Amino acid sequence: MDKSDLFSEALSKSEALRSRYPEMKTLESIINQISYLIKLERGTVKDKTRLKDIILDVQAAREIENLDLDLAETLYLVAKAAREMN
Repeated sequence: MDKSDLFSEALSKSEALRSRYPEMKTLESIINQISYLIKLERGTVKDKTRLKDIILDVQAAREIENLDLDLAETLYLVAKAAREMN
């Protein structure tokens, strides 16, 4: 799976979980981070300075694993891919 597909899958799973937990601010942060990565991968955003602020793996461990292990594992892969984009 390429980065673009991985990011899209993570976004879809995150949005699905947000529909179950709309009050959860962490999911909004996760969605914003993934959206940034998608734009960066597509080239619509060029500024890589926010890559250092990607904390999807931390958020997955602290708040997502207990709700959706599959999404958490996907977020770990996305965080790894983001580190490689630097």
